[in-house]
Amino acid sequence: MRTLFRKTFLQLATVCAVAGLAIPGGCNSNFIPVPPPGDPTFEPVTVNDGVGAPRQVWQVQGPPSEAMKGGRVFIFNVSLGLGVIVKATDTGTYSSSLFEGALGDKVELSYETPASEQSPVICRRLQAGVAQTPCD
Repeated sequence: MRTLFRKTFLQLATVCAVAGLAIPGGCNSNFIPVPPPGDPTFEPVTVNDGVGAPRQVWQVQGPPSEAMKGGRVFIFNVSLGLGVIVKATDTGTYSSSLFEGALGDKVELSYETPASEQSPVICRRLQAGVAQTPCD
């Protein structure tokens, strides 16, 4: 069994070595990384709680992104341990449902493409408008 494994491994290594002479990159596929999401826009929204008192919640929107088209966007308020998942549109934009948060909260964003590729996670401080302040 061990000899068969070694023989198969050596055959595969030989094929990759020969392919490497004819095809740049050999048996390694070209790696095209999934880019991180762009800077989100946080919008404060005032709603009434169960007893009629106003309270502030948030909605997040993302700029168009070719890579995000039709993907799932993950928005997670690290400070509160709460999040939402939304689907990006055919233009790669997204708009979330309302979520809890306070100014300065750490919010992580990432997405998964329709091909199940994961983007890097970015972290932004919750603020009104385009959030460019990374978490520390």
